[in-house]
Amino acid sequence: MQATGTWVLLKDPTPKQESSPIILTEDQRKRLREEQDFRKNLFEIHSVGPEVRDRNLHKALSVAIDPRPQGLMVTIGEEELIVVQENQIICIVEWKEV
Repeated sequence: MQATGTWVLLKDPTPKQESSPIILTEDQRKRLREEQDFRKNLFEIHSVGPEVRDRNLHKALSVAIDPRPQGLMVTIGEEELIVVQENQIICIVEWKEV
């Protein structure tokens, strides 16, 4: 699936429900919550529309989005995607191992 116009498609990072429950310790739950809080507005780009002005945006790049405007969630086959306008992208996130 390819984005059109000034739209940007982002991969939905929501973990899929497992068929069997996983039992976590309280420390593991706390660590998972902290990580999810930090990354809740970070997404990987699936595709970028041809009319997006920012040529730095491209597939597989991680970006942070502004959570205030609405986005649209769509399911295409097995893929769950979030559709946003390019002006909802706040910054490009570059991860560096230390």
